[in-house]
Amino acid sequence: MKWTTATLALFSVGTLLLTGKVLLHPNRATPSEILDGVQAARERGITDTALLLRDLDRAVRDSASDASEPADPNLAVQLLRCRAELRAHLGDYKTAMEDLDTALALDTEAEAGLSHLKLVYQAEDGDRSGALLAALTLRDRFPKFLQAHTLAGTLASEEAEAALQRAIAKTDHTLLRQDSVSARPLLATIAARAAGADPERARQATPLRGLFLPKHRM
Repeated sequence: MKWTTATLALFSVGTLLLTGKVLLHPNRATPSEILDGVQAARERGITDTALLLRDLDRAVRDSASDASEPADPNLAVQLLRCRAELRAHLGDYKTAMEDLDTALALDTEAEAGLSHLKLVYQAEDGDRSGALLAALTLRDRFPKFLQAHTLAGTLASEEAEAALQRAIAKTDHTLLRQDSVSARPLLATIAARAAGADPERARQATPLRGLFLPKHRM
């Protein structure tokens, strides 16, 4: 099939109409149409995540995607994953992971991809050590899933770097403390000499004084 200018124009117009239908009249769109419209909007660079998320909330509600037995499990998984991505984009990683947990309960065939995305969000949310352990488990369960290998390697490298920095900081602190302990007597000696109260200096001064001062007559 050859893509002519007219065909491409019609395709673009159709995409715009679908996106406009979802964004401007979401109540007239089906959950599937909302999903298509949101995905088209994201591909076209529409960045109003809050608006897209509002429409996805309606699609999830209307399709009962967050129920235990939705009418269309495949659509439910796609809606939940898309909503998780939007929530993560807003920095709400906890609810994003909750959406992915719901999706995982519906479709075990997508377990590898959904679990991988959840671990990415878990790491971004601050639990990098927990994400690393889970990524290693995911890698062992799905040895042909390359993204699990990549994620496990990345997190392991970051964890090793963080451990190295902690070790360096601890070593610096220990050395600084040792230097402080070693320097304390020296500082005390310097201070005593400055005050003229150095015992060693006084001891050495006594015989020197006998050499240079006149002797008392008996």
